[in-house]
Amino acid sequence: DIFPAVIESTWGEILSNIVFYVCQIASLVIVVARINEQAKGQTDGYPGDEVELPNPFDAVIGRAIGRVLQYNFGMTILFPMRYSVWPALVGISFERCIKYHRMVARWTYFLMVLHLLLLLGIYGWYDVMTTRESCFGLGNLWGTLSFFGITTVMVTSLEPVRRLQWELFYYSHWLAVAALVGACFHITDTWYYFLPGGALMTIDMLLRFAAWLSTSQVRSATVFDGDVVKLEIECPSFFKAIAAKGALGVGDYCHMQCSDVNLNPLDLHPFSISGLLHGEGPKPVEISATSTAVFSISNGAPEGEGKQEVEMKEISLPSPGASGIQGLTFHIKSMGPNTWSDRLCQAVREKGDKIRVRLEGPYGHMGIRLANYHTVVCVAGGIGFTPMGPLLEMALNPDQRRKHLPNLRRVHVVWAVQKSTHLDWFAELLGRVKGSAVYASVNKDDVQELSNSSAKNSEEVSFHLHLYVTRGNTQHPTLPSKSGRPDMTGLLQSIKADAGEKSVGVVCCGPRPLVADAMSAGRQFGCHCHTETFLL
Repeated sequence: DIFPAVIESTWGEILSNIVFYVCQIASLVIVVARINEQAKGQTDGYPGDEVELPNPFDAVIGRAIGRVLQYNFGMTILFPMRYSVWPALVGISFERCIKYHRMVARWTYFLMVLHLLLLLGIYGWYDVMTTRESCFGLGNLWGTLSFFGITTVMVTSLEPVRRLQWELFYYSHWLAVAALVGACFHITDTWYYFLPGGALMTIDMLLRFAAWLSTSQVRSATVFDGDVVKLEIECPSFFKAIAAKGALGVGDYCHMQCSDVNLNPLDLHPFSISGLLHGEGPKPVEISATSTAVFSISNGAPEGEGKQEVEMKEISLPSPGASGIQGLTFHIKSMGPNTWSDRLCQAVREKGDKIRVRLEGPYGHMGIRLANYHTVVCVAGGIGFTPMGPLLEMALNPDQRRKHLPNLRRVHVVWAVQKSTHLDWFAELLGRVKGSAVYASVNKDDVQELSNSSAKNSEEVSFHLHLYVTRGNTQHPTLPSKSGRPDMTGLLQSIKADAGEKSVGVVCCGPRPLVADAMSAGRQFGCHCHTETFLL
């Protein structure tokens, strides 16, 4: 994921990366100069050994890189805390902290390899593997063991491992603790550099444990076709935390532990919040004014046919502060046999809503300023629709829409699934999108006719559903869909033409080919693109 991360970096991230690498090079130059001065006429630092220090320039660079590694190790553990001080101090999200953590960790590992190779070339394997004490530490063997520990962590952090074997990725990260202890034995003053990060990490663990003690009750649990579990969890404190952000959970996620899957309290897995749970609170308020909406279904009928005029009423949902909102919704897809998500499916089939879960979070927010856009296009494939749920709920709520999305006038939902039964995963939400919109179109690739409608109200938001089924029967009992895959180039070209000079934001989540097509087409037509992933 290195190349996509570089391509999708913001200008702020690019600037911070430049500053980081410039500081690294400057630090290396300064340390080389100091070690060069100190190394003249000195012994290798072993008590009673009168052998002159081998002083080719490579050895000095190798030692200088070792000193820079101390700084970088301390910096690496500063970022990945879930209750980090950085969001409070500078406003960056946990996800952004993780991006910086990965950047520093990868660069640190590169320097670690270079450090080992340079010193290996000068001193050989015997000295690299020795436990003989020096004036720097307790022996080079500790540094070599630390290297192998960090190598294991780096390998299990690769995207294929992280996505398919989360448990392996998660537990192997604890090897980093042992590796850092080894680094302290290798060079004894290294522990100074770990103090700030270690203190923050201890506080973070205590806060996480306190949050983990809060009770979350499963209100309902359903398994859909495709082995997708829908959990409705009553957790008022978590909802209040999301509402306080003013984003209604857009892009937020929680770490989940299920005692019926694994009794280990540290067996936490990240899942995007797919919606808000509405309880028995205030009933929706109907606006008395009615409007006529035209729903166009592209089903191969001649132009002018297949259109229906229906009388619609815009429905106002309860505000976030209403007592009716009680918790969060999650959609979790099985990632294959014997995986944690597969065991969760089995537990739900056996116990239903009697399963026991704990939540930690919520974390994150959408990495795109939705309030700036006239048109928002949600592009999803399969379970990638999950982070779009809170976004649509915000757009459907008139009060929240006016507050958080003041410029929004168009919402396009592009969702491709393999089977029509997979539309059931979010059938209730899509039914609200279809039924609550004042003006809407369904599966109409050419949006120009709708946007030129004389009934259009500049203060209203129009919702456009583009639902695709790639295999088998495309018919769904309540949601119109069509076969095939979305033509993102044609669709976004039409959407951009409708928006004119107004801004268009594209939010994507799903299989790489679909996301790549949407991102490419979006950039081609001047849209601002953002990808939601699960790369934590």
